Amino acid sequence: MRLPGIRQDCGALLELSWVTRQLRLSRPIDDGTETIPVTQIIGSVNRGRDFDGCWQPLEPRLARRITEIERASPVGMDEPIEVVRVDRAFFVVDGHKRVALARRTGREFLDARISRLQTPYEVSPDVDRDAIARTSREAEFRRHSGMAEAVPEARFALTEIDDYGELLEAVQSHAYAMAEQEQRFVPRAEAAADWYRSVYLPTVAEGRSVVGELIRPCSDADAYLLIHRQRLAYWGTECDSPGCATEKLALTPPREGPLPRLSRILGRRRPAEAGAPMILPLAGDEPGPPGSGEERS
Repeated sequence: MRLPGIRQDCGALLELSWVTRQLRLSRPIDDGTETIPVTQIIGSVNRGRDFDGCWQPLEPRLARRITEIERASPVGMDEPIEVVRVDRAFFVVDGHKRVALARRTGREFLDARISRLQTPYEVSPDVDRDAIARTSREAEFRRHSGMAEAVPEARFALTEIDDYGELLEAVQSHAYAMAEQEQRFVPRAEAAADWYRSVYLPTVAEGRSVVGELIRPCSDADAYLLIHRQRLAYWGTECDSPGCATEKLALTPPREGPLPRLSRILGRRRPAEAGAPMILPLAGDEPGPPGSGEERS
């Protein structure tokens, strides 16, 4: 239920349990007491259904209770809240009403007892829910394909989250072809490294060289799949090469081939998201091109 007058653009409050599952976080460890910015408190451990993303109460009874507390101004409201830190974002364990009141009254800082969850990713206070979900699927792709072991710094930001299965199939097909050609078992990490260096990077480079303006808004991974699909469409012909497939892509009418998918990719990127990473950067990463969430190699 949403109360009358509540803004519709706040979205849902993030639940720590969901973030933990998506990013495979471990158990929290004690991190002491600090004064933290209210704007960096973005979620809850177990009360995500009681407040929206702006910390406005979603139930009338809770809203009345918070108003009563605000009028009474009890001394206990200055007690430290209890939170869990995930990089630069905080999730409330105890003190939800104090956070809601702080947001309502414009208070900038709160004292907090902090536990910390270690994460390999950068998690900012304005983190996007879709970016978390996409990062989870991208991590599964890197793990199952062998990319996490072979090229741990490589990232693959796909606009359509369900396309990671197709990207995995491309790596596995390359591994099978390697094994058949060399008549030996090829370890997964070895095949992944060879695919990345001899197929993925050259294909992306060829695409950006030949049809750069067409695929300029795409991430490298999106650009690769566009060309990969075009190449599969010409399998068994003289055009079974990244260069030829890229040239065909440039000549393909907009209503045919993979270009409708390009329109969908661009249509899914709202202007407000144009500079936001599609996947969470690894801690310490240099930022990639705007909107890609991935490094260029």
